[in-house]
Amino acid sequence: MPCVPETQSHNLFPQEQRSVIILPPDYAAEHGFVRAPQSATCETPRARGLFSSDQYLRPSLDDKESSRKDFTARLTLPLAYSSNPISGVSDASVSNKGDWHVAPEVALKWSHQYDFARLTAEIGANIDRYQTATDANADIFFTTLKAELGDSSWDAFRPYFRYRETMQFFPTFRSLDVAFHEFAVGFSSGIGIRNNQKIAYADSDAPGDVSFSLDMRVGKRLSDIADYDRTFFDTRLTGAYYFSDKWRIEASPKFTARWYDNYFGDRRTDYRPGADVALIWKPDWLRKFASHSELALNFNIERNYSNLPGSSYKLFEIGPSLEFRVKY
Repeated sequence: MPCVPETQSHNLFPQEQRSVIILPPDYAAEHGFVRAPQSATCETPRARGLFSSDQYLRPSLDDKESSRKDFTARLTLPLAYSSNPISGVSDASVSNKGDWHVAPEVALKWSHQYDFARLTAEIGANIDRYQTATDANADIFFTTLKAELGDSSWDAFRPYFRYRETMQFFPTFRSLDVAFHEFAVGFSSGIGIRNNQKIAYADSDAPGDVSFSLDMRVGKRLSDIADYDRTFFDTRLTGAYYFSDKWRIEASPKFTARWYDNYFGDRRTDYRPGADVALIWKPDWLRKFASHSELALNFNIERNYSNLPGSSYKLFEIGPSLEFRVKY
């Protein structure tokens, strides 16, 4: 979000937290917020990038691996260049100047397939650090609970319910910035193709195989700052081609719509189309450390269209990532 005149900047936090949220003047006056002086540093809410923990890039990984082991420990080490860091709080531009950032993430997941459903619980933490745009740094702790009806025989249509809590902190996990609670219902659908014949999605990982997976959900996000509450719709179609047991490529067109009833006094509507492309390599030397590890080169492009001009943006990100995963 760009810097704004003094009459529009309102300091909501003590000076040592150094975070300024942009509010409309009438809203700030009505709620008694203190106006920041003209000399105040123009800083913004924390940023999100391609490697946000909820981007669900490459959703096929767990579905195509053995379900005999319920626990998965994961460490992801991504490095990316972002043309336009975006605030994870306001979903608006932090800076129109590109920057490099690293966003290591650690998570522990339990997932078990019962006769009637698969239940999943995951906890994790993410730290995002920018090279020069340090005001965009973020620390996140997240928890996800998910219930999917049926088993792998429901590949064509598998409905689910998901709850996700995201707590965003000032670096380094010093104090809570904002918390979000997201409730969603949706479905996933997958298909595999081998030698022009349809096969089970979970089996489509041999050289020459092609797979497609669709994920679609709708829900409501609640926040301890009510102005960030929103209704949303997310969908993503992922296509994958396996060159060998070590190499594959995946492409994912995606679309998000978000509706805010009262975004600091305004109704806000956002539509965000985009696409991800990833070239993934699973070398033998890496799998010696952890059998489900992989290297990837990722590319992401997004364009957000908003009825509020300050909330429209476009961005691309590109960079490598290293992921270690152990199932037990």
